Formats: sequence, C-alpha cells, structure tokens
Amino acid sequence: MRLKDQYASTTLLGRVVAVPLGAGLEFKGTLSLNKTGAAVFEMLKKGTTEEEIVETLSRRYDMPRETIQRDVRVYLEAFMSRGLLEQGD
Repeated sequence: MRLKDQYASTTLLGRVVAVPLGAGLEFKGTLSLNKTGAAVFEMLKKGTTEEEIVETLSRRYDMPRETIQRDVRVYLEAFMSRGLLEQGD
C-alpha cells in the first residue's frame, strides 16, 4: 500500500491536514491528522509497509503493540475510504 503522489500534508491552524494536489481528483474533503496520523501519512508517502509503520511507532511510543496496530489500521482505513491509497506490487 502506498499513498498516491497527488496528496500532500500541510499544517493549517496548528493541525496537520492531508489535501489533494492534482487536477481531476475527486475531492473528498481534507483529513485532519494528529501526530500519529501525520507520522503514518509521511511513512506511507515513502512506501513504508503497515508492519514497518507499526514497528516504528512501537519504538516511538510507550504503548502496547496491539493498540498501535489497531490505531494504524484505523488510519489506513480512513485513508483508503478517501481514495488516498493505491495498492502496491
């Protein structure tokens, strides 16, 4: 899974938001992200796998791995429902 190139993140009024950049994209609204969501977004831009994202966040935060895995899945589903993700090889 990878974030489509036509999307970027920016900081707006102190919040990180995901916004479409390309013409012809169906605008499904901006997606406001907290620090964890922004980290997931940035890792997806680099093609990081779901498992690698979970591992990275597990090292970063003092939380049970299961909690992090569930939270990452919630972000991935939100990104997918808004058309931000494409399936990788």
